[in-house]
Amino acid sequence: MSALARNETLASLRTHGWLLNSLDGGPQAAPVAAATDDTAALGPQDVVILAVKAHYLPALAPALVPLLTPETVLVPALNGVPWWFFHDFGGPLAGIGLAAVDPGGSYRRRCHPGLY
Repeated sequence: MSALARNETLASLRTHGWLLNSLDGGPQAAPVAAATDDTAALGPQDVVILAVKAHYLPALAPALVPLLTPETVLVPALNGVPWWFFHDFGGPLAGIGLAAVDPGGSYRRRCHPGLY
């Protein structure tokens, strides 16, 4: 499992790996195959889990491109209403983008389903 991180989180992943709480409450470490702040260094991935605040998506979107292929599963683990809420929704709101979570459609243009 690889990780894209920055600052203190990146340093911690490189030093300790993933630190997870087990069911019995004790911490357990899991290694990280690669931890970097450069998506190009990671290259194409089978699964990408986005675990960022929605307002970071516009800045992050261009960096995601090296991770994605037509077969990549993109899992947005975000709180709030996601940018893709109206994708394949049908009716008068079909295809509408949500500027509040994707200002200017930056993320949608780069990571839209069916783009690759």
